[in-house]
Amino acid sequence: MVPEILKTLEFYSNNDVHKPIIEALEIIKQNFGSGFRYFSLPNNIPIEGVIRSKWRKFIIEKDEQGQERILIGTTMKYVCCKL
Repeated sequence: MVPEILKTLEFYSNNDVHKPIIEALEIIKQNFGSGFRYFSLPNNIPIEGVIRSKWRKFIIEKDEQGQERILIGTTMKYVCCKL
């Protein structure tokens, strides 16, 4: 349901404070159904101003090499922390 909503709606803001959120929604919109399992960090994935520190432990994990990433399976958490 969320992919259909994101495909249908366009999000805009003239407020620079909201720019990371708009960027995050666009990244999610572009990557639904992409087949990717992870968003690697940093990979132009907005974190500051998007994910509150108390949510980060649920959304960001580390791979075997210690690199931070967001599992696409948790993307719904990434979306929900913004909606």
